[in-house]
Amino acid sequence: MTTDSNTELDELVTNQKILICVGSGGVGKTTTSAALALRAAQRGLRSIVVTVDPARRLANALGMHKMPDRAVSVDLGEDTEGSMQALMFDAQVTFDEVVRKHAKNSKERDQILKNPFYKTASKSLSGAHEYMAMERLLMLHESGQYDLIVLDTPPSIHALDLLRAPDKLLNFLESTAGRTFIRAAKSMSGGLGLFRLSGLMARGVSRFVGSNFFGDLLSFIQNFEGMYPGFRERAGRVKRLLRSKDTGFVVVHAPEEATLREAYRFDAELKKEGMNVKGFVANKVHVSAQFDPDKAQPTLESISLEHPALALYDSKVRKRIVKKIKGLNQQLEFLAEQDALALHEISTRAKAHTPPVPVYLVPHFTQDLHDVDGLSRFACSATLG
Repeated sequence: MTTDSNTELDELVTNQKILICVGSGGVGKTTTSAALALRAAQRGLRSIVVTVDPARRLANALGMHKMPDRAVSVDLGEDTEGSMQALMFDAQVTFDEVVRKHAKNSKERDQILKNPFYKTASKSLSGAHEYMAMERLLMLHESGQYDLIVLDTPPSIHALDLLRAPDKLLNFLESTAGRTFIRAAKSMSGGLGLFRLSGLMARGVSRFVGSNFFGDLLSFIQNFEGMYPGFRERAGRVKRLLRSKDTGFVVVHAPEEATLREAYRFDAELKKEGMNVKGFVANKVHVSAQFDPDKAQPTLESISLEHPALALYDSKVRKRIVKKIKGLNQQLEFLAEQDALALHEISTRAKAHTPPVPVYLVPHFTQDLHDVDGLSRFACSATLG
């Protein structure tokens, strides 16, 4: 495995405690996240990469057939001083952990976990998946087990939903509707709590959703009531963490118009939210070969002396080979020039940050990077744009 002593990414992975990779789909965000965590481990740090991407591509990037819901160690070989773990985020597992940790007692914990409404809501309730991802990030950060946490987010707008989840929860709990909901929950406490909602309203609601569902819902609200202050307090901690100097955002994109538009939008939205962009990663960039076409023929003739198979071709064939090489180089130079023009605005935006942030250029790879060795190549190939 390649472990060059220094790479351009080293400053990024050693100066932050949390890196959150955002960007549109198909730009190599998962690979970037895994490569950053790997590079941190190669620098002697304890890192973990967490994905909330439903496609579960991280398992392939790490050469694993299955990604469990718990952190697992990635085999980096004996020469790596640090350590790297990987975790596939699971909202249900995290929600259960929050309940176990913050329920007032074992009775309340068991009643919530066994409640049919909770089992459904924790999987499908709007915003639950996004907020639990932020809860998991907070848990990992406060565990003190890692020097660097790298979070791989879902594509585009879903990533913004993820980052805004703590604010949405805080806004709800502090709103008139939220306070009314909590007061209603408190008013139902006690042995006769459920009967306080009997009568026309309860019968009317039950007619539409079913009496069992309505009873499960009321029971859930009663048992969950004591956890609302804790949710408010933790949502506040997550909100502060996302905006702290320890957390940096990496905007991942390709030199293509659609993904660059998304990168501009992320840059603007993160700035508006008071979150710190620490770098842009341009993946799949065509790089000039710095090849002199006039040297193609003498170079080929020189190589043919060392490789007898080439010497078997006559001069006409070798000239055709040289012509093909020159044509391919011309195509590469054209693509490299187009990519450089496409990335001009993102470079301008990066310089406009205070202080300016780097743009990392990662070359276009012709094969998939599906193992640790490939991820190391990715990290070591990044250059400053």
